[in-house]
Amino acid sequence: WGVSVLLSLPTLIFRDTVSYRDRVMCFNNFNVQDRHIAAVRHITLVVVRTAVGFLLPFSAVCVTGILLAIKVHQSDNSVSLSSFSKTVSAVILAFFLCWAPFHTFSLMELSFHSSLYLHAVLKTGFPLATSLAYFNSC
Repeated sequence: WGVSVLLSLPTLIFRDTVSYRDRVMCFNNFNVQDRHIAAVRHITLVVVRTAVGFLLPFSAVCVTGILLAIKVHQSDNSVSLSSFSKTVSAVILAFFLCWAPFHTFSLMELSFHSSLYLHAVLKTGFPLATSLAYFNSC
């Protein structure tokens, strides 16, 4: 729980809201005059979130799935290796398909200032990718 609280602190510290055209918008407010410090904070936030929120869990799910499949294959259990492998593969694939777009857009966001096209893609794709990621958590 302590690690979870620690990893949630940047969101508690840097998230802010603003009213714009009768809508409340949420954004990262790094609240510094130095753009370099703001960029470093943003990059750090995205890299840590991608590593801890995607790469580490995805690796853990893949490794444990493979180890379980090996264990089932070695046992004389009545569980069919084929159906077990399909289930494990479906879980791994669902995790990847639901979370990879969110983290891809997060990484793309780090360089969106260089392209108006990329900004338009992010404006449309990020909410969809976020919804897909949250759907996976249901």
